[in-house]
Amino acid sequence: MLSKSLPADGRLAVIAGGATRNDTLANAIAYVEKQFGLAPDTVLLTHDAVRPFVTHRIISENIEAARKYGACDTVVAASDTIVESADNRFISAIPERRMMYQGQTPQTFLALKLKTVFESLTTAEKATLTDACKVFSLKGEPVRLVEGEVFNIKITYPFDLKVAAALLAEASLSFLGLGIQPPNPSWGAMLARAYQAMDVAPEQMYPPGLAILFTALAFNALGESMRVALDPTLKK
Repeated sequence: MLSKSLPADGRLAVIAGGATRNDTLANAIAYVEKQFGLAPDTVLLTHDAVRPFVTHRIISENIEAARKYGACDTVVAASDTIVESADNRFISAIPERRMMYQGQTPQTFLALKLKTVFESLTTAEKATLTDACKVFSLKGEPVRLVEGEVFNIKITYPFDLKVAAALLAEASLSFLGLGIQPPNPSWGAMLARAYQAMDVAPEQMYPPGLAILFTALAFNALGESMRVALDPTLKK
């Protein structure tokens, strides 16, 4: 899907994933090292394809934080009280909400440092990994927090598709001047304002325009995958 939609200029490479999240991460590091080498300042940004509403600001701040601190994670402050249950039946602890955050993506790292720390893990430690940032936390390495967005949602359930469709509809309405109005942020409103300055600063149209484009492509790819998986006529 990406190969058909984006220009073939050598910047896009599709590589094989692994049997686990850890294997996929290792494959990505190995590919970058083989093709380009791993310098001390090489940055590796990892992102969930099911989070199509990531912003240019989040990506930029991830790269900046990774260069400065070595690793970072995108988060939003928890708005609900979080409870812990050791036996999945009764509450065993209620952490302070002010210290709780919900993890999102991207997660971004200095690639060489990530490789070194990952390879230092034992097999038992690797089995406990739920995301790339835990590679660092297991070894006591600092991971910087980068503020995410509440609309940087993960498409997991059918309801999430409805929320995502509403976000895209809002972007279209804002571009026409009928949606969320400044100073509240909106891709459509950002694109509309950038359009007014297209003659003097056309580059301002790229971040919101590409965000909308890639989100639409993501939903197209997701819909096509669901059709192939669920349409019984295609299995004959």
